[in-house]
Amino acid sequence: MTGPLSDLAVTSNIVAGVLDSAPDGLLLVNTGGHITLVNERVEEMFGYDRAELLGRPVEVLLPEAFRQVHVAHRQRFLDQPRTRPMGAGLSLSGRRKDGSEFAVEISLSPLNTGDGQWIVAGIRDATERLEIERRRRQSAVVAEQSRIAEDLAETVIHGLFGTGLKLQSLLDAATDEVRDGLEAAIANIDRTIRAIRTAVFGLTPEETDDVEDE
Repeated sequence: MTGPLSDLAVTSNIVAGVLDSAPDGLLLVNTGGHITLVNERVEEMFGYDRAELLGRPVEVLLPEAFRQVHVAHRQRFLDQPRTRPMGAGLSLSGRRKDGSEFAVEISLSPLNTGDGQWIVAGIRDATERLEIERRRRQSAVVAEQSRIAEDLAETVIHGLFGTGLKLQSLLDAATDEVRDGLEAAIANIDRTIRAIRTAVFGLTPEETDDVEDE
């Protein structure tokens, strides 16, 4: 059977397929803040069946501490609707059905139809991105520690070692009183070198697989 109704059904199936194949979670929220549509990625991220979410306040997907505040934010968005990221510059979290929380990135877009105004929310799990950033920062710290260790080893230790050798060369020609002072100074230089080497060893990172190659 063909005709407008069958064409509409085909179109609806295509739209549903496109939504469910999207890599990010997608929500359609009405002006009252209730969820009217979710895709499969939302179910996967939050651990709900879509039937459990339809008709519920969107705040159910947020940590409890932020739910009341979000109601006010949602109203401000409706007052001035425009496509934008939610909470720009802030760390956002989602709350799964089991109560666990995870980092998310959220984008908001207004949608006006003949049936009224809606909010389209795109949700992305930011856990992996934040972990990559953490590893990059860790890698930068490791590189800086290595540089400091090399500077200490090549400049400071070598300089002290050279000074110690010069002092030792003066021992044979020194008086007993001067010799005692030179030996004390040489011993102090040796202790300083050992202390610096210990510090260098602490700054030199061990080989790690934490930082992945891109």
